Amino acid sequence: MSETNQNTENKIIPKYFGMFLFIIGANLIGLTVFNRNIEVIRFLRQPSLAISFLWLLYSFPVNPKRFPFKGLALFFILFLVFLLFNIVTSIDSVNSAQYSLWLIASYLVIHQFLFVRNQLTFKQMFYQFSMAVWIIGVVSIVVSLVGAYVLGLDSFFDDRYNYSLMSVATEFSGVFGSNNSLGFITFITLVFSLFLFQINKGTSYSYFFFFFAILLNPLLIFIGNRAGMACSAMFWVLFLTYINRSWFGFLILVCFIFFSTVYFSDTLLQKFRLEQFEGGNIFGNRTELIKEALMVADVMDFFGVGYHNQRLARKAFGVVSDGDKEFNFHNTYLAVYTEFGPLGLIWIPGIILLVLFWPTARDVLPENVKFLRMLRVFAGIMMVLYLPVEDSVNSPGSPSFLFFWISLALLLIGSYPDYPAHRFYEKKSSLSD
Repeated sequence: MSETNQNTENKIIPKYFGMFLFIIGANLIGLTVFNRNIEVIRFLRQPSLAISFLWLLYSFPVNPKRFPFKGLALFFILFLVFLLFNIVTSIDSVNSAQYSLWLIASYLVIHQFLFVRNQLTFKQMFYQFSMAVWIIGVVSIVVSLVGAYVLGLDSFFDDRYNYSLMSVATEFSGVFGSNNSLGFITFITLVFSLFLFQINKGTSYSYFFFFFAILLNPLLIFIGNRAGMACSAMFWVLFLTYINRSWFGFLILVCFIFFSTVYFSDTLLQKFRLEQFEGGNIFGNRTELIKEALMVADVMDFFGVGYHNQRLARKAFGVVSDGDKEFNFHNTYLAVYTEFGPLGLIWIPGIILLVLFWPTARDVLPENVKFLRMLRVFAGIMMVLYLPVEDSVNSPGSPSFLFFWISLALLLIGSYPDYPAHRFYEKKSSLSD
């Protein structure tokens, strides 16, 4: 590694950091529900991909030494062919085509930025991404709290949405108008706080990120997002026992959870009270949605109902009446199964499993192995605890889409980093000579 790379591993590199900040920030700001006077920012999500792609072509040259991952390009082409058949057989081809183009654009930007035009080492890129995610998460949380308690909800957020103060109820929607979205962003901020703690370990400010992650735990309880709470608790456990092997830290965590549960017992009992949910369980109406998804699966054709048509399918196939409220199935596996048919399961969870178990090269620097473990823990927790109750990772423009797929891409890059790639090209050049 060059001396320049060594000196910039833990420093912000403006154009790479700026790209992450732009594509993630533009996506999330499009989900915000501010007053109408600045509502135009909500339409930035799709144009932001075109802007970022032009920025890539202009400012990020192709890296000839980066291992090209030709298998990814081949899979992407096959996926495009499949999408074409999916659109043609869709119950609403226009809707499927629109969202398919958005999906393709998202993957194209990720592929170009991370695989083709990336001049950085894994750790450098990981740091740029972590800092961008952390800053965006902190801003989202702070703006939500300031809007609620300093400016007042009615004057700060769009009054078409139903908000609740934390002192009145256990759910807090914040700047996104959804406690699920705000809860996920809070969980992500917690995770990347621990990433930054690990990256900066040994510095005087590293523990700032660690204690900040601790402070986000009670906030998750107040927000009232059950998936976020479960994912956070599991990440803490694995971070302390599997990644850092700190049993003392695990004991402190258990004590913290115990006393937090006692202190917030009224809030938690209110949140998990069974009789307040349709269906009489803490999954709410998700059990009914699962049944509806299976009913749709029984009557759909081989290519599914078409990308992003799960809401339409409930009414198109007579599963619910036209007057019923539109809902997604809130289950990623059932969502891709109904939207893409059986082959959709090659996408999710097939791609996730492939990346999770992708063999780590022997040449990976020992200091990077821990970061790869953390990314695998994050992806594994998402797969087991988040994807069965949410379906946003397969929908561009959702809160979790870019976080999730960029993390998987970085995990793949880190498992097969620059070093063996350079030798691959050197070996190829010597053979040709």
